[in-house]
Amino acid sequence: MKANHQNLSLRWDKKKTLNLFLLNFIALIIIFSLVYLNPYIFIRGKPGTSVFFILYPFIIEFVTLWGIWGIISSYAGVAAGLLLISNFEPFSALILAFIYIVPAAISFAIYRRFVSFLRLDPLKRDLLNSEIEGTKTKRLYAWIFFLMFEAILLNVIQVSLGLYYLNLVGFFSKSEAVFWFYVWSFSNFVSCLIIEPILIKTMTENLKEFGLVNAGWMS
Repeated sequence: MKANHQNLSLRWDKKKTLNLFLLNFIALIIIFSLVYLNPYIFIRGKPGTSVFFILYPFIIEFVTLWGIWGIISSYAGVAAGLLLISNFEPFSALILAFIYIVPAAISFAIYRRFVSFLRLDPLKRDLLNSEIEGTKTKRLYAWIFFLMFEAILLNVIQVSLGLYYLNLVGFFSKSEAVFWFYVWSFSNFVSCLIIEPILIKTMTENLKEFGLVNAGWMS
């Protein structure tokens, strides 16, 4: 039996509920709190930075679940948090918030459009489950794709874009950027491996069961 992933395509289903807005408001609060509290939880670097970053898997999961609405709520949360904890100009904070969102948007498009052809689960539940909806999963392939695509490729894209812009606006020198490349990418990698599976198990699986996951970008 082949798992049915047709309801996880890029189609625009016009049906909307209040639950969508409530969930995304909660997502906005979570993202804002993570940005705001992160420098206080971990050792500070410059204003608005720390030696560990935990945003990466949260943003990716929220966008995975809710498409454009996850993008909007995550973007608003990151931007608001950066404006409060950093000395960035508003425009710079908005640009940096956009950079945080880019990997999640790419991940959503690739997982919804292409991985079903590889018989992988678009919601990444096959990372933790040997069977989904009566169909055996390919956990090894799911983990390989997850590690290569999300934990490494998209991670490097986000960090490279972020540090390029921060260097451009004079926030980091080139020598500092090299250090922060390793710090940022390592933090993303570790948090991706540890936090995202927890989010998939505790949040994604339950929301999917209750029908609270977007079928496409909009609904």
